[in-house]
Amino acid sequence: MPLAAGGIRLEHIDIGGGVGIRYRDETPPPLDDYARVLLERLGGRAERLIVEPGRSLVATPAGC
Repeated sequence: MPLAAGGIRLEHIDIGGGVGIRYRDETPPPLDDYARVLLERLGGRAERLIVEPGRSLVATPAGC
C-alpha cells in the first residue's frame, strides 16, 4: 500500500550519503550515473530530495 493511501504524507526523501565509499572491492558508480538514476526514479515527485554525496570526500570504511 502506498504511504499516501495510509494517510502518510512525506515532505522530503533523504537518501543519505556514502556514494563513492568502498566497503569491499566494489567499484562505486560515477556520480553522473547515480544522479541520472535518481532523477529517473524520483524526478517527478513533489517531495524535496536530500542527497549528501559530500561524505564520500571525507569518510573511509571502518578498519582502513
